[in-house]
Formats: sequence, C-alpha cells, structure tokens
Amino acid sequence: MDFLAFLQCSPNHKQETSEKRSSHIGALIAYETQGLPGVASVWMNQMHNVVTTRSWDFMGLPYNQTNGLLAHAKMGEGIIIGVIDSGIWPESPSFDDTGYALPAAKWKGICQSGMSFRAKSCNRKIIGARWYADDFNKSQLEAAGEFLSPRDFDGHGTHVASTAAGSVVRNVSFYGLASGIAQGGAPKAHIAVYKACWSIGCSEATIFKAIDDAIHDGVDVLSLSILSPTGHTPAFHAVMKGIPVIYAAGNDGPYTQTVNSVAPWLLTVAASTMDRLFPTVVTLGDGQTLVGQSLFVGTRKANQFHTLKLYYNDMCNLTIANSTDVKGNIILCFNLNAIFTTTQLVELATALVKSGGKGFIFTQRSSDRLATWQFQALTIPIVSVDLEVAFRIHQYFSTTQSPLVKVSPSQTTTGRGIPAPKMAAFSSRGPSFIYPTVLKILKFNIMIKGKKIYFAYLGIAWCTFIKCGVYTDNYVVRGILCYAIFDTIMLGHALVLHTHSGQPDVAAPGVNILAAAPQGHQWLAHVSGIVALLKSLHPDWSPAALKSAIMTTAHITDNNGLPLVADATPNKIADPFDYGAGFVNPTKASDPGLIYDIDPLDYQMLFNCMIGSNTNRSCTAIESSLFDLNLPSIAIPNLKTSQTISRTVTNVGQPDVVYKAFLQPPAGIDMLVKPKMLVFDKNTRSQCFKVTFKARQKFQGDYTFGSLAWHDGSSHWVRIPIAIRAVIEDFYSTVS
Repeated sequence: MDFLAFLQCSPNHKQETSEKRSSHIGALIAYETQGLPGVASVWMNQMHNVVTTRSWDFMGLPYNQTNGLLAHAKMGEGIIIGVIDSGIWPESPSFDDTGYALPAAKWKGICQSGMSFRAKSCNRKIIGARWYADDFNKSQLEAAGEFLSPRDFDGHGTHVASTAAGSVVRNVSFYGLASGIAQGGAPKAHIAVYKACWSIGCSEATIFKAIDDAIHDGVDVLSLSILSPTGHTPAFHAVMKGIPVIYAAGNDGPYTQTVNSVAPWLLTVAASTMDRLFPTVVTLGDGQTLVGQSLFVGTRKANQFHTLKLYYNDMCNLTIANSTDVKGNIILCFNLNAIFTTTQLVELATALVKSGGKGFIFTQRSSDRLATWQFQALTIPIVSVDLEVAFRIHQYFSTTQSPLVKVSPSQTTTGRGIPAPKMAAFSSRGPSFIYPTVLKILKFNIMIKGKKIYFAYLGIAWCTFIKCGVYTDNYVVRGILCYAIFDTIMLGHALVLHTHSGQPDVAAPGVNILAAAPQGHQWLAHVSGIVALLKSLHPDWSPAALKSAIMTTAHITDNNGLPLVADATPNKIADPFDYGAGFVNPTKASDPGLIYDIDPLDYQMLFNCMIGSNTNRSCTAIESSLFDLNLPSIAIPNLKTSQTISRTVTNVGQPDVVYKAFLQPPAGIDMLVKPKMLVFDKNTRSQCFKVTFKARQKFQGDYTFGSLAWHDGSSHWVRIPIAIRAVIEDFYSTVS
C-alpha cells in the first residue's frame, strides 16, 4: 500500500473525527515519505507567535451612516468570519447577539465546551468555537494559566474578533480617553472562533487543522493573525472553496524583506497610523511646556511638580528601580543608543511604580509610539517624547540646581491636523526573500491603520508574547491529496492527520502587501471586516476579485493630500514595498469599476515548481508565466532589456464604458501599454492588455516604482502598483 492510500484520502473523502483520522506512525517515516510519489515536500512543524472607537470613522465607515457601504451591505449581516487565533472572551459587550438572526443553513460548526466555556457560551453572534491543544503539553498550558477551551487567556483573539465584527457598543473610552462608539467593521456578521494559538505560540499542525475545520464549518471569510511562512499552504484550500484569507504582513519593520505571508492568493495587510493622538503636556520648573504622548489619566492631585532625575542610555535599566533617586521623583531616560522594546518598558515602568516613582519619561526617535506597555491607567504618568523634546528637558536639567517637572493628564486629539495615515515603524516590509527566484509578485497588498486601536479585551492582565524555538523532529508532509502531520515532541509519538481537500499546488513568492491597516494585528482584523462587507454586497466575487477591488481603489496620499510617509529611521516617503497598493478605501472598493480576477487553478500549476518538488522542464515555462499571473500589481526583479506582461480586467460597473490608460513609469524605465483604451459593452465584459517595460540604460540598479491606472472619465480610477529592478547580470543589488 502506498502512503497516500494508507492515509485513505480522496477528493470525495468525508471529514472524520480526530479519533478516526489519527493513527500512530514512527517519526522516521517523515523522512522516508519525501521520496514517495505524490509527496510535494517535507518541512518542520514549527511554533509561531500571533502576531475601536476611531478607526472605522477614519476609514469612512461610521456606525450610523445611512447611505454608505455599511448600510448597503447591511453591516455584513449573515456573513461568517472565521478567526483563527487565541480564542475569545464571550462575555464582552462586543459579542452581544441582540437582534441577530440564526446563521444560514450551510453552517455546520460546533460550540466545543471546555474549561470555563460551556456550549451556551456561544450565541447568535459567536456561532461556533473550537479549540486545539493536542500538539501542546496540556499540563504546561494549565500551569501558564491557560483555559483548555475556546476561552481567551491571551486577549489577542478577542481583540481581532471584536475589531472585525464586534457589535456596536456605546460610550466606550479608556478612562475617558478616546471616547466614542466601538464597533467592528461588519457589526452584524457572525463570528466563528478557532483557538489554535496559546501563550506559548501556534503550532503549524494546529493551524492546518483549524483551517480545515473552518472550511468544512462553512465560514465566508478567514482571518489569520499569525506569522507563518508556510501557513499559506493550507490557506489555499480555503481559496479554492471561494473563501478569502486575510493574513498579517508581520511586525518586523522597518527593515526590508521582512514580510512573511508571500502567497498571491492571500490578502496580506500592513499597518499604519490614523488621525488620533494623545498629547500629554510636560511642564518644566521654569515654565516651559513640552508635549509627548501617553495614556495618563491621573487626577489633579497627581498633576504636581516633582523632582526630575535623569539617567543616560544603558543606565536606564531595572537597577535604577532600587536607587534612592526613584522614590517621589520623575525619571527621564535620555536614551540615544537604542529603542526600548515593549518588554523592557513593561519591566522598567512596573519596577518604578513599585519603588515609589512619580513618573517615567523616555525617549523614542518618534513619540508616535504607544505600544502595549501602556496597558492600563497607571497611577503615575509614562510619557514618550522624541529626541528634540528630550534634549530640551536635558538642557533644563543641566542648567538648573533643583529641576522640577510635572505631567498633565493626556488629551485626545483627532482630525486633519494630524497627518495620517503613515506606515507604522513595526510593520514588515517587502520584498519577500522566501522564494527569491520568483520575485515577480508584489507581495504587499494593502495597508490600513493599526496603531492605538481600542477593542474588546478580556478581564485579565495583559501578557507578553513568548517566542518559542523550533522543535526538532516535527514534520509536516504535504501530499497531492493529503496532509500528514508528524508531531513527536509533545505527544511522544507521531500523529497523522489528513484532510479530504486537494493539495494546493501554488506557491507564491514575491513582494506582496495588499494594503495597510491599524496597530499590532488589528490591521488584519479591519480588512477582515471590510472583506465581509464586500462579500455581502458581491457574494459572487472570487477571493481574487475581492482582493483586486481593495488594491485598485487604495490611495497613496494622506488626509491632507500629501504622499504617504513611512515611520522609520529616518522617516521616508513610502513606496509599494511599504504599503503595497496603498491605504484601503472601503467605500471605493465596493464599486471598483474593473477587477483583476484569477481562477484558483492558475495558482495551482505553479506551486510544486516553487517549492522544488518538480524537476521536469515544464517548471521553466511555468516560472516564466508567473509574470502573467493576473494580479493587480506588476513586479520585475531582473529587467535586462525589455519585458512584456499581460493582464486582463473585467468590468463590474456600468456596461457601456470606455477606460483610458494613465501611466507613471518607474524611474529609468520606458513603459508602453497596448491598447491605450479599453471599450466595454454588454457583450464585452473582459479585455486584455499588454504592458512593455524597457530599461533606458544598462545599470545594476535598485527597485524603482510606478503605476498604471485605468480611468473611465468619471469616478473610477483603477490603479495598480509597479516595481521594477533593472540589472546587467543575474546577481542582484541591494534591495532599497
């Protein structure tokens, strides 16, 4: 019996229970299966970290709009968003089900009970919940305080679910700051929870199982706030079933080539800021008033002058908490050498509070950084200031015999006076390095605001994510019809699990970010909500069509009409490797005019070649055809002379319309489009065009960027980003 037969997989195989589809097998078989017919590849099963009241207004989706996208899409009513994350806290008001209907008859999910989570914890809002702990040491999880159930210990899954589809909750604030109405992007959508992530990380094998269950349960949209370079493989099953999958770009910015989710069938989201700040006035003893940022909500009694103490660079560590200088004083950490990590800030701020400190002012290269360390309204102010403000405080300290300082309670400021959005410093950047030979796909799709978002959270303390090392001897085998997952570390034996779905046969390398969104992985949740609204309006659109609509209508200017800026060191004008197609515009995405659609089978023929499982010559032709994969972006990493690329657009607007091409060629590149006009009528819904790129001179260059837009003379501008690198030889220059 061959291996695939042993697993008893077929395209028509019915999903079985975990007990029926699990069997013991020696770990060494993982190595042996690499050579079996039909096995695409074998790789280690790893652990991965999971990576509001204003944000939806900023994107033009206030809850009370009567004639906009929210109203037309009925707030996503009936759409089911699957959230693969750390679980959910069902008692949150964001998951109130008042006024909700039962889910559609297609829904086949369950509400799996467990520790502190009964089956009735689900309702008409949270219509399903599963949890997966077989790949973990359950005693270890319990010792860490985890709930062996869908209940969220970490809080991450709760905030993702509430941001994507939370019910409308009025009078929300953070101790008076950022007050307003909290809502999800699709407030009437249903939520299906898949707890695949724990405080120690997310097992790849577990993610596979969760995606498989989500497909069979009947979700309409799948949200994975997980950083995994191989997670795109099971996600392809969902796309084949017409389920759009939204992935996080990552939190490893501002460095290039840090984007994780590289498959072209994924909708990959980067992070940006929005038009809200929390200015906090710092007053010096000589009357100077300076401004930083904080979430300090202290009373007038706390707003008093205290002695200022200053520490430099490496002196700003936990040892200062034991110093006699701390008690009763406000500490300034004048740190020029490094940026504080979240963990360092949490530890230092907590130590200062315990030691009787009255305040903590720290330097950042940008004061626009409110990380998770500001997790509560501390009794003392913790203020971020930029280097310029820090220097002025330092100058005052150095010239004053008894320096004093006080910090006033923070305020909330919103509006056009705050340039936004701009790329968040932590957001990962393109291009992708995972498949370097096929950097022909611009792999950041879109960006969306993601900093300082308020969302549902659980009633426990905030936790710091723990990054786990790679476990040896854990393997995942991808077969043509099956997945076989080998896990010997946690269980002491190998566990084989298989799906009935066809093996995804597409890889996808490149530099693909769909668009940018809000902080942490909140940005991904925002796009999940937007996709739910679009799917409600256009239930017949494919995942590729939904992705195209979001990308081609994104904008690359801020709320004042200026070019988007990337928060980095130093700041710079952002480019497609930062924001992909631009900042998401939900309303325009609902009526894009034209779409770049893709049949999932077009992905499938590429996959085996990209991972090296095929050695026949057909891969050369397939790799060449990757340029013509009908993506709403164009990337050429190795333009030597000239290259012609084909695309097809489909009219989803008015039937009788003419679109004209508008070109912005990358620097040093000639660009020609044929035809220059596309004519559509009731009999012609799709049109093909070709774009030829030619290097003006021979040089070994870096990427330069441009765009191609189709305009109908009215409201539709259908724009795609372009990234070109001219080269002389096959060795590549530094990625800029």
